Amino acid sequence: YIHSFLTNNPKRGFTLDLERDIKDIKRFKEIIKVFFEEGLGDYVTHFKGHLPWKHRVNPKFHLSKNKRHAAALRRSFERLGPTFVKLGQLLSLRADLVPREFTEELSKLQDQVPSFSYAKVKKIVENEFGKPINVLFKSFDKKPYASASIAQVHKAILKNGDKVAVKVQRPNVHEIINEDLDILFFIAKHLEERFPIIRDYHPVDVIKEFAIWTRKELNFNIEARHAERIKEEMQDNPNIKIPKIYEDLTSHRVMTMEFINGVNLDDLEGLKKFKVHK
Repeated sequence: YIHSFLTNNPKRGFTLDLERDIKDIKRFKEIIKVFFEEGLGDYVTHFKGHLPWKHRVNPKFHLSKNKRHAAALRRSFERLGPTFVKLGQLLSLRADLVPREFTEELSKLQDQVPSFSYAKVKKIVENEFGKPINVLFKSFDKKPYASASIAQVHKAILKNGDKVAVKVQRPNVHEIINEDLDILFFIAKHLEERFPIIRDYHPVDVIKEFAIWTRKELNFNIEARHAERIKEEMQDNPNIKIPKIYEDLTSHRVMTMEFINGVNLDDLEGLKKFKVHK
């Protein structure tokens, strides 16, 4: 599909569409290059002479089975960064659209995201609140406790002794995601136009849903308000514990909340042993 998508009548509108619809052509080239390098299609070896720019592509694998294709897609998403990791996470939950081998492989993206440096974390926190990090917190772990596609979490202790989790947004993630969404809309639109078999899955609508979901996640003030609302509604339920949000240390890009130990939802044995402490 991608081979036909890129090579179908390139002189009659495709290049013009690229220039009109995509702001960052360099990023578009990078995305296509990564997909082909990871071996998403045996046609890769015949692709070098048909790209709409001069660039050499060296495929790493030649794949034919779903499991191997799924692994290649997961590796591609990891290489391409937060937008594609988030898209992979969404697709991992859509068994109605994606074969089982793909949902299983893409679910690995939930916990396998590289972290960014403490120096960048420190700069973001201090820019958001206008004070040195050692004034804002009694202590702040330099090593991240967890890392995800849009943000990473650090354990810290407040001046009053409260243990907290500080969620810090990745640098330049807004710009990266907006540029990638332009490219994803472009690809989805052309896939719908050119391939009837794909049209039935409504790729443009999927990307629209994904864009709305992702852009909301970029504003931690929205997440904080939702958490406070749920906490208020669940306050009389002894079986549910909602972490406290520290509003004075929460902003568009940073969210500070009560630190609570827990277990993954798919850890059934851990859930049996886990008890909520209020």
